Amino acid sequence: MLPIQCLCEFLLGQTDQLLKSKGNEFFKGDDLAPEKSPRKHGKNAPQTPEIPKDAKTLQLLNHLQNVVHKSTEPSDAREIIEYFLRRLASPKVQNRSQAIQGLQLLFAQPGKVEPVENWLMDCLPSLPIFAEVQGQVLVLLRQALQIETEPQLIFKYVEFLNVWGAMIEVEGSGLVLDIAQLLVERSILRSIIFGDDTTCYEPFLNIFLSYMKRVRICIYSSVI
Repeated sequence: MLPIQCLCEFLLGQTDQLLKSKGNEFFKGDDLAPEKSPRKHGKNAPQTPEIPKDAKTLQLLNHLQNVVHKSTEPSDAREIIEYFLRRLASPKVQNRSQAIQGLQLLFAQPGKVEPVENWLMDCLPSLPIFAEVQGQVLVLLRQALQIETEPQLIFKYVEFLNVWGAMIEVEGSGLVLDIAQLLVERSILRSIIFGDDTTCYEPFLNIFLSYMKRVRICIYSSVI
């Protein structure tokens, strides 16, 4: 009954608790062991059962996982994914960390509290709703790219943008300018990302080369 944003916010507040129960299965149906309320209004008054708080949190995660993985409600699935990805561009480190933890749990198989590590490159593109949200995902990751301070995460974002950004029509030079700004203005992070590993250059170079090929084709077409 609550709006999607409220459900996502509640989940973010419980990510630490859920991660501590890694590998546990969800309680479902009769497996829930309701706690009885201590309140009594009479000698023979019936006790009101209450679902344990942990079980409520697990039910919430299970619900969001089912919406995202099965896409029975595409608009809700889109809103959930965009909500978490939007938090990746938060100026607060804690908010970004919570968002990543939430995505790791959200993209796990429904019915499991088993965080997935490669949530971005493997899990996100495999979702049924991905084709519909791909454009917005690229926009949100470009925003996160300008805020994030963790070198490994920055590299993962660039990897994703390199693989999936070229598969849809990208207007203008926005992505190339974002990457250029990253390399020029954040020299410390740049040196950490590249280090001595030459393989880290590949996604950056591919983005620039793909853009230059499109520019060359446009120039050639205009001349003809």
